[in-house]
Amino acid sequence: MGTVRQHLSSIYEKEQNWREAARILVGIPLETGQKQYPVDYKLETYLKIARLYLEDDDPVEAEVYIKRASMLQAESKNEQLHILYKVCYARMLDYKRKFIEAAQRYNELSYRTIIAGEERMESLRHALHCTILASA
Repeated sequence: MGTVRQHLSSIYEKEQNWREAARILVGIPLETGQKQYPVDYKLETYLKIARLYLEDDDPVEAEVYIKRASMLQAESKNEQLHILYKVCYARMLDYKRKFIEAAQRYNELSYRTIIAGEERMESLRHALHCTILASA
């Protein structure tokens, strides 16, 4: 069931129908006892849902899934998922106009050598923009 929903979600994502792509992924029963999913799979799915809601300019819905992901983060050893979590969290803070906190998160990302140089520079740009937008 999860594989079919993942595939359908990717089709909606290619069409830039972010909300529908997220809604399809939300239908995967990650919290029920029907099937036990690995921690990394659940974490990755929650982060993808959050990212899709952020693309749809809905930080409120995104925050729900970022919070669910935060509870799983300690159980995962996957560095890529940890970075993806930090990116989603920074974007959510940015959308919620918590510019100082967002700038700090973006700045932290810019120091991560596992991230490509261009993306690190993008994180610095976001940190700078958030710093400028923050109230004095």
